[in-house]
Amino acid sequence: MAYRFKYKDFGEFLVQTDNLKQIIFPDAFGTIQTDSIVVNENIIIYRNNFLIQKDIVFEYDFNLNGLSINITLDGGFEYESQSSEFKMLQENNNTIITIGSKENGTVFHRKNNSLQNIIIFVKLDFLKQIFNESIEMENIITYIENKKNLKTLKSRQTNIQTKLCAYDIYNANSKTSFDMMFIESKVLEILSYEFKDIFSNKKNINSNVKFSKYDIEALHLAKKILTQDLKNIPSLTQLSKQIKLNEFKLKVGFKRLFGTSPYIFLYDYKLNEAKRLLKTSDLNVTQISAEIGYKEIYGFSNAFYKKFKVRPKEIMKSRKNDDF
Repeated sequence: MAYRFKYKDFGEFLVQTDNLKQIIFPDAFGTIQTDSIVVNENIIIYRNNFLIQKDIVFEYDFNLNGLSINITLDGGFEYESQSSEFKMLQENNNTIITIGSKENGTVFHRKNNSLQNIIIFVKLDFLKQIFNESIEMENIITYIENKKNLKTLKSRQTNIQTKLCAYDIYNANSKTSFDMMFIESKVLEILSYEFKDIFSNKKNINSNVKFSKYDIEALHLAKKILTQDLKNIPSLTQLSKQIKLNEFKLKVGFKRLFGTSPYIFLYDYKLNEAKRLLKTSDLNVTQISAEIGYKEIYGFSNAFYKKFKVRPKEIMKSRKNDDF
């Protein structure tokens, strides 16, 4: 017979001495030493040390709006979702990466079992920020966002780089800003290792997406909308609503149809349009910069030079030179 406890009731059994937070269950069922580290508004880490004396089931109910990286350093447990068909067996030296939203389920710990692990929760918005130049990352995040239930992105033996970072986090102090900087750097390191691994196993993530005639027409419309008013560019969400196509199909379809992402296409289009205006119009550099949607002439000039290896003013000096 397994005894059951609800996660929301753990506070009844909480004992805190100095910096150690310990949950002691009644009748010698077991103890949990745990602490949480709020690295920033996007990253929370839980460090756990379980010593279980009898078969116990813990009932969990939580909101997970992002990524969960569960790295077991020793021991293990079994998890079963109550809101989907998701199950997982977490074993020693194993990493499980899941994604989802609202979730409730049960964790089964066998008697005389121990568990040492860290759980890293990362918001999706943070992943978008740090991988904002990666089309592959955009596709994976959009793919993830379209999954309503808890999903496993990875479940296998922990690689050595991730394991070393996990031990660093497990043993790190978290008292000073320097400690937090160290911990955040280790989280970013883990993300780099794990997403590199996920990328290698998700290469064909978009290959089975089918596009109808309507979808293709919508994608051509998206391209037209992007270029019709360079001063007021819609966001991907706004563009998706305008063409009545979800963001996943918009991103994947645009790249498949036109060979690039919507905003890399737009970036090139704007600079090519600027070059045309520099050669043929009577507008000065400041006016052309504003015309194609740049708020600062400095940013426009640098972007133009990066693409064409020449400054906008040099083009203006030879407006009659049609050979450029």
